[in-house]
Amino acid sequence: MSPTESSVSLTTASLEQLTEQLDSRLKTKTDLTFEAIVQRFGKSAEANGRLNAQHTSARVRAASLWLLFRCDRLRADDVARAINDKSAFVRTHAFRILAEMSEAPSDVEQWLATGLKDDDALTKRAAVMASAIHNSDELIEALLDAYNASPENDVHLRHAIRMALRNHLQSENLFLRLVNGDFPPSNIELVGSLCMSLKTPSAGEFVAAHIEQLAGTDHDQLAKYIKFAVGHVSRDTISTLAKTALDRFGDDLDFQLTLLDAVKTGLSQRGVAHPDSVRAWAAVVAEQLLDTSQTDNPTGGDVEPLSWTQVQYLDGSNQVDSWTVSHTRKSADGMTATPLWSSFPRGERRTGIYRSAPFTLPADFSFFLAGHDGFPDKPLQQKNYVQARDALSREVLERWSPHRNDTAQQIKWKTHDDAGRQVFIELVDGDADSAYAWLAVGRFSVEALNPSRRSEDRRKGAELAAAFKLDQFRNVIGKIALKTLADPASVRVLAAALSQMASQADARMNALAESTSIVGLDMLQRRQMVHTLMNGQIAAVPALLLKAMLSATTTEQRRVAEVLASDSGGAALLVELAEAGRLSARLLKYPQIEPKLLAAADDLLWKRIAALTSRVPDESKTLIELIASRRQNHSSSPGDRELGTKLFARTCANCHQIAGQGKKVGPNLDGIGNRGLDRLVEDILAPNRNVDVAFRTSTIVTDQGRVLNGLIKRTEGARLVLVDSKGEEISVATDSINQNVLSNLSPMPANFGETLSEEQFRQLIAYLLSLRSS
Repeated sequence: MSPTESSVSLTTASLEQLTEQLDSRLKTKTDLTFEAIVQRFGKSAEANGRLNAQHTSARVRAASLWLLFRCDRLRADDVARAINDKSAFVRTHAFRILAEMSEAPSDVEQWLATGLKDDDALTKRAAVMASAIHNSDELIEALLDAYNASPENDVHLRHAIRMALRNHLQSENLFLRLVNGDFPPSNIELVGSLCMSLKTPSAGEFVAAHIEQLAGTDHDQLAKYIKFAVGHVSRDTISTLAKTALDRFGDDLDFQLTLLDAVKTGLSQRGVAHPDSVRAWAAVVAEQLLDTSQTDNPTGGDVEPLSWTQVQYLDGSNQVDSWTVSHTRKSADGMTATPLWSSFPRGERRTGIYRSAPFTLPADFSFFLAGHDGFPDKPLQQKNYVQARDALSREVLERWSPHRNDTAQQIKWKTHDDAGRQVFIELVDGDADSAYAWLAVGRFSVEALNPSRRSEDRRKGAELAAAFKLDQFRNVIGKIALKTLADPASVRVLAAALSQMASQADARMNALAESTSIVGLDMLQRRQMVHTLMNGQIAAVPALLLKAMLSATTTEQRRVAEVLASDSGGAALLVELAEAGRLSARLLKYPQIEPKLLAAADDLLWKRIAALTSRVPDESKTLIELIASRRQNHSSSPGDRELGTKLFARTCANCHQIAGQGKKVGPNLDGIGNRGLDRLVEDILAPNRNVDVAFRTSTIVTDQGRVLNGLIKRTEGARLVLVDSKGEEISVATDSINQNVLSNLSPMPANFGETLSEEQFRQLIAYLLSLRSS
């Protein structure tokens, strides 16, 4: 029947007429006709359905088969006839019907095995789908054969077979009969991959038993196998896995770390303690990463490498890492395969800054530089360069542009008066063009700046020792931390490992570890922190944090506060720091901190928190933007410190004293430069963020209604002496005071920074940053 032929009435046509209409190529028409037959004739259509199973039209024969199935009149011989039908269309529908049967005839395994070998792709796929429903040993073997015989590019068929096999192997009995029988090695990889979705002890044991064969896959996949197996097998099997991994991949530390992380995750998911065999494996890897032979060397061994940090380029145009180590360049003195930090391998369109950890600048400094800053026939763009900056003020001391040469050229610098400063190096690639837009830098005269794996390896070793509680490495990690105090990024990781290994590990110890990365700390403070963490002296933590917060920026304070808020002891210390004015009380309302405090604090501590936060003045968006702007302006163009000295004498000396000069109203500022640029900008522009309890203002109301505000300096007999925001003293009789309320505000005017021009602000900052203590 062609689509253009007229249709009979679905409500009045005879069964025979409706049956003939099932031959239409219009699916909607045949579907409606089929439903009409079922609804109008029901089980009485059985004889007609079986009769039409011999119809000349394949579509009618298939529809008749479905009719018998819907009327619950389908017999085994009906299915057998359809499965052997000459038409693939009918055979496909026969297997689709089998997939609908929860209970199939006894011959179903034989029928499905036949279907899995069918020459027609759709029929074979229908047989596979039906096989997923009817589980048996025989079908597993047939499915394995079908998978091995299927073309690799027939991804749909292969996926369907895998799903069918997975359904079969979820039966523990079927799985064990398969793998304990005559199991060919060619099927190990297929069954091993299926085990990942089975999540049964038997599947885990199979993966563990065949890990050698599965190791032929890529490393990422093998790590998944290890993680899966550890999550399901016995402790004895875990020991075997550990030995296999150590024996086979002993020379690949990075991959062993991946495997150990997978093992840790798998054991954690089971809630199982680390077996001795796994801890022993982790100890072998940790010892190699920590390089204990050099650590224990009393002479210090080789030079400790400084860490480098990827930083987003100033215009924010690219946030991907652009720097890596290259060995493809030559040097002008004839050296080949020069190890250089380079922005070329990852693509010239990438931009970014590579910043070293601080170091002491020697009298003579040199390095080799290759690369470009725009097309050679055009002027230098000043987008690609190397520069040395003061570690605290961030003043640019020297800048070098590339010599527009693919061969690294030597750069020499006589540092003169800058020698002895703490500085850092920045490699700046700001050119996003596709050519002549890269730098390669290395062979620094300060050996610690050159490419080295040691720093990163030791960080990884410390993290590994902490993760597996390898207490035997505590002193080693502590010694490494003490040798790298000038590298805050490395010390932070090492200190975190020490805090996790402490017997009294809690939020206070973890916060102390976090505090080691505060930029404004001096070496003595970091040394004291590391010793405290090594010895687990939790009683010493509050005093160290009180002192550290004097140098911490708001961002650094927030990191510490988030850690402290993690338990009750830390929450109490966090409140103490805020009450002492060493940490901004505003942080207690921070979204990442307040919910933690809510869970950790008791009622009494909450009352103290409420008292602190109720008096916190709001900060405007304008102030926040001003702080960011002034910080960036100084970084780009530092001011004149000599002019800043004169400006301080005019505007600040009436309240602050330096080297014995000035008034002692506010805090003494000797050594204030140690706080660094970020914290100094905050202290000047937002003085109410961190107000020491000794320098908080008081509001006094006398019996005559006079209201006075200032810093209480002393009592002289029967009179109280205050100093106002202008540095002027005010005396008031103590017996005339009705109210004396201590606030959280600083006596320093909140708008002081706004009274200075941008240029004056840079001058003042330049002077203050120059005031450093050893």
